[in-house]
Amino acid sequence: LAYVEVLPDEKGPTCAAFLANAAAFMAANGAPVQEVMTDNALAYIRSTAFATVMKDLGAKHRRTKPRSPWQNGK
Repeated sequence: LAYVEVLPDEKGPTCAAFLANAAAFMAANGAPVQEVMTDNALAYIRSTAFATVMKDLGAKHRRTKPRSPWQNGK
């Protein structure tokens, strides 16, 4: 199961909205979000909007190790 959106930017509020939309889609299809893996971009680690959505979901935030692009599929 996958969820895709084209986003205008990679800012915290945009990423938070994407996460909320993706989580709603996953839950509606019987796959509630339990963990989210991201890189260490500021949009994920310093955004209060992103942190709020994570908290609301009760999901664990996993981050890739720095300088480890293979963890992002590269």
